[in-house]
Amino acid sequence: MKILQDFVIVKVPSVFIDETRYKGVNGIQLLTNVSYNPERHIRCFGVVTSIPDVLFTEPLINNHIGAPGYHEDQFYSWKTSQDIELEVREGDKVYFHFNSLLPDIAGGSIWNKMFIMSKDEMENGKKVKYYYFKVRYSAIYASVRYDKANTVSRHFEWWMESSLKKLESFSKESNRSEELFHFTDIVNGIHTYKKVVTMIGSYVFVEPDMETWDEISIPVPEIFNGKPLQNPDGSIRLKPKEQWIVKKMAPEERYLRGWVRYVGTPLKGDAGFVEAGDYVWFQRYANTKLLFEGKQYFRMRQRHIFGVTKQTRYATA
Repeated sequence: MKILQDFVIVKVPSVFIDETRYKGVNGIQLLTNVSYNPERHIRCFGVVTSIPDVLFTEPLINNHIGAPGYHEDQFYSWKTSQDIELEVREGDKVYFHFNSLLPDIAGGSIWNKMFIMSKDEMENGKKVKYYYFKVRYSAIYASVRYDKANTVSRHFEWWMESSLKKLESFSKESNRSEELFHFTDIVNGIHTYKKVVTMIGSYVFVEPDMETWDEISIPVPEIFNGKPLQNPDGSIRLKPKEQWIVKKMAPEERYLRGWVRYVGTPLKGDAGFVEAGDYVWFQRYANTKLLFEGKQYFRMRQRHIFGVTKQTRYATA
């Protein structure tokens, strides 16, 4: 099946991620009650089985062009779906907005209107049930794929990912972050793959800048007879850091700032001005978090960033 306009089709093994890390009596897997705050447990990623041929002019972002408008023009112009580069491929794993799969729990259905069908498939010799949904292309944040890095590597399937071991990581271009992985086949030798992350629709993933324990701690001097002790060099002798006064329960994220980890192609007509490794300040309400490849990042569009300090934190990442 293929949808020609605006939507990709993704397949997922489940709608919710409900397994916990705990097991009960006789090793029975304990599950989370996903009906409470279901948006926190919904699956936000899936494998693409079909991509659109064209993107329509669905409005995305308004640009204020000044008031009063020139020659009675409107005050705003609009970015649309057509301004997004069509960079997703079939077979990619894509991360998207949680509403894409979120079912209408109140309506008594575990499916939403984007559900297409379910199908049993053979995967590594096992039967797996997959559920197919259509996801609007403008709701996709990033795609992940494994490209072949040597001639003996076979076509990559996502069930192989758990067998991969990391070799090294590097950054060739400012808009791509690539990592090398491999696994050994007794017959064909070492299969090497390049992990490529592509940000979609001008989205950026920003790693939170965390405080340190030293920054939230107040040094405490050693006291004897009501006076602080001194070191041989004349400085005040301090107690071990474990005995310092802590101003907070734990280090927190610095407000509306962080390190750019992944950045991609800007919307058509916009300029790209950030690179992986930059330290950035961004707008309020742009600090929405997403769990991406096991790590928490802020996700935002490049236009939500208003301050940049050039850094080299991820020069080799």
